Amino acid sequence: MIGMENLLLYFYTEPEFVKEVFARIVEFHLGIARHFIKLGVASVGFSDDLAMQTGPFFSQQILEEFFKPGYQRIFDFYKEHGVIIGQHCDGNVSKLLDFFMDVGLNILNPVQVNANDLAEVRRRTQGRMCLSGGIGNIIVSDGPIEAIEAHVRESLWTLGREGGYFPAVDHSMPTPDPHREAVTRAIEKWGRYPLIAPPS
Repeated sequence: MIGMENLLLYFYTEPEFVKEVFARIVEFHLGIARHFIKLGVASVGFSDDLAMQTGPFFSQQILEEFFKPGYQRIFDFYKEHGVIIGQHCDGNVSKLLDFFMDVGLNILNPVQVNANDLAEVRRRTQGRMCLSGGIGNIIVSDGPIEAIEAHVRESLWTLGREGGYFPAVDHSMPTPDPHREAVTRAIEKWGRYPLIAPPS
């Protein structure tokens, strides 16, 4: 709406203007939310990607001051109506986990394999936020089939052995059909509770 370069500058030079812009965006989203509630939706998804491969795109101070109030208003509204909330954010999400859990996010997607410590992400979110993804597109793309199956089984165990996990490939880049089929087979084979630990 105002240009990314302008926005990054205005956080520091025109903070009240940025807050006004964000407030109008929030009101727009709340209007959509009220319409969705009338339609009886069960879940919604947001795609505000806040991370890069190395960490958050914005500082913690900017996230707390500018982003958090709006997220809180929108998410609270949905939660008041029993709607499940999902959020897309690939990249390194370690420093964003508390932010997302504080505003009440239900499902974080896609938990990018090559940018995160999956075990640490699971440890910090277990029982507080569901995870989706966690199967590396690079591994699925490269293969071989045996490596894909082993990787899927490891991800299922790491992220899902205590529940709260939807297995999925962490990016939708093209991969060979047999490799995608190997993912599905591995989930069907190893994704039933109680999960069995992969060989160490």
